[in-house]
Amino acid sequence: MTEFKVCIFSKKINFLLINSVGLKGYLLGLILGFIPCGMLYGAFALASSLSNPILAFFGMISFGIATFFALFFVGFFAKLTFKLPEFKIIANIVIIINIVMLFKMFLHKIF
Repeated sequence: MTEFKVCIFSKKINFLLINSVGLKGYLLGLILGFIPCGMLYGAFALASSLSNPILAFFGMISFGIATFFALFFVGFFAKLTFKLPEFKIIANIVIIINIVMLFKMFLHKIF
């Protein structure tokens, strides 16, 4: 029964994934923003270990404010960076470096 519910949900949200620009992209970002990351788990653990709930509240508020601006600027400048022709060269260099490192790791395991 849960597979059927997931299928219905994926059909309802599928329109956001296709050509997600403008309002669709904004809505998709809002929905994906509710998926917690590892740093958030660490902040929750730190806040829950505090004996004073007011300190825990301000700790989580400061974490949210700090990550909001960082993520906003990373997203903004990443969009500008992807438009640069040098980005394709850098991306290819990173792929080549990864292939070389995987090959070295493979050789190290064999010999």
